[in-house]
Amino acid sequence: QKRDRMHLAIVLLALASLVSCTTFPLKRIEVTREQKAHLRGLTKRDNDIPLQGGIATVGLFYASIELGTPPQPLNVQVDTGSSDLLVYGAQCKSCGSGAKYNFRTSSSYAVVPCDEKGFRCSTCEQFNGEDACSFSDYYGDGTGVNGSVITDMLTVGTYSDIKIALGNIQSSTQNFEPAPVDGIWGVSYPDLAITKPAIFDLFTQAGVYKGYGLCLGENPSMSFGEPSADFQFTPITQVRYFDVQMNDLQVNGVSIGQSNFSETIVDSGTTLLLLPPKIFAALYQGMLSQCDSNSNLVGICGTSLNTSLFGGQCFSIPDTSIYPTLTVVLQPNIKLDIPPSAYLLPQNNQYCLGIAVTSLTILGDVFMQNFNVFFDIQNSQVGFADPSSCPSTK
Repeated sequence: QKRDRMHLAIVLLALASLVSCTTFPLKRIEVTREQKAHLRGLTKRDNDIPLQGGIATVGLFYASIELGTPPQPLNVQVDTGSSDLLVYGAQCKSCGSGAKYNFRTSSSYAVVPCDEKGFRCSTCEQFNGEDACSFSDYYGDGTGVNGSVITDMLTVGTYSDIKIALGNIQSSTQNFEPAPVDGIWGVSYPDLAITKPAIFDLFTQAGVYKGYGLCLGENPSMSFGEPSADFQFTPITQVRYFDVQMNDLQVNGVSIGQSNFSETIVDSGTTLLLLPPKIFAALYQGMLSQCDSNSNLVGICGTSLNTSLFGGQCFSIPDTSIYPTLTVVLQPNIKLDIPPSAYLLPQNNQYCLGIAVTSLTILGDVFMQNFNVFFDIQNSQVGFADPSSCPSTK
């Protein structure tokens, strides 16, 4: 089945004709030690799991999990833009040199039969001498994986012995997941899944609140349990991806004059902030209008779209703080600021733009890093809080 994964590689594809830089170190919002100590007591949820990776390193965020009996450690990208748990299998020769899941050493694994209800099997194929539900998953970035659907036990954080379905990848195109990542953990709704989403089995079997928080800033983490910070919630408009209604985009508080933001998705599997072409061009014009009062915006003032930051050019910028703050406005009237330190990405002593073009609006990691984001599946809403409310997992 062909599906769209909102993932790093689709971002690189969108940028391929624009910019050659591929790694983007970021400045982080600083919180004092005293603030952290105070907020840890306020925001600790049932289970806070540290995430690794980042925009500056592998362009994604990943969690450490364990599969099988005895447990086998693996790193999986946490992706709110897909719903399957897919991991490299030990028999996969095209899956790179990282860790791989070996079903043969797990006493708790079982094959999912071809006629098992609730699964979208591509075909029925032999797996370890049994007829098994198989999958074929291809993504918008040109990558793809194939394998068999099985069940086994999941351990993540303090939650253990969670029986889940997963895709055991037996063949993969090159660079499906970059090292040291061994698979992908889709944490969106069942409508996107080939298997049954592991995140929902965790909710049910562990008896935890149906939702989780993601902090992708200074101290990346994934948190389970009811939201405890002061979140502003926007309703989910379509139970598939985490679709929300975006009403406006502002430059220093001034609207860019566009209202059709197409489908808008909050997605941890996309590195940058992606906008439809019309919105992207209007944002450039909105930035250009700032030159009337500030002609020192290098890469904006005195440029055309193609020769500017918006054309994929990178520039030496003495002071990023003079650039305007961007504001995303979500339904009903939630205003979420993106400072220039978030959307101007350092690369080789220059700065590149962390915003690119695609067919829909995707609020990726460049956007998400500025907030504590709570994906409230139980109440069909997404919440945003100040990043100072993020838990400490150290």
